[in-house]
This record gives sequence, C-alpha cells and structure tokens, in this order.
Amino acid sequence: MELSNISDNDLEKELEKRRAHRYVRDKPKPISRPNFSKVTAECVQYIDTMAEEKRVDDSKENFIFETAMEAVFGEGVWDWVEAVEEN
Repeated sequence: MELSNISDNDLEKELEKRRAHRYVRDKPKPISRPNFSKVTAECVQYIDTMAEEKRVDDSKENFIFETAMEAVFGEGVWDWVEAVEEN
C-alpha cells in the first residue's frame, strides 16, 4: 500500500479511529484513594427522603451510581464509557 495515494483527511480519520480503539481497550483502573464522601452524602439523603416523605426518589438511584463510579474511577470514567458506547 502506497501511503502517498491516501489523502491526509483519510489518514487523520484512520489515526483517530485507532486511537479510539486503543482508548477503549485501556479500561479505567480504580484510583488509589477513592473519596466516598459524595456517595455517602447521596445515600444518606436517599434514606432521609424515604424516612421523612415515605417515598423512594427514583431519580437519585442513577445519580448515586454515577457518583460511585466517579469515586472509584475518577470523573474521566465517563469519557471511556462514551468511547465504548460509540465503538
């Protein structure tokens, strides 16, 4: 294959595609000292709402999951998740 016959734009697209695949393969690792203070606060608020209002706040469940993921892997975890979903 002669690279001089391939446009710069096509080469750039191929490089970006390869970077994305490499990024997806390199899954996030847990951070060494996770900070669970936000997770704890959200969980306490969830229980407090149940106790005081006698109802479940369904919107909080996803938020607690997202907060836990960020506590364990860092805020950049969502960049990786989006890259996996796109590829």
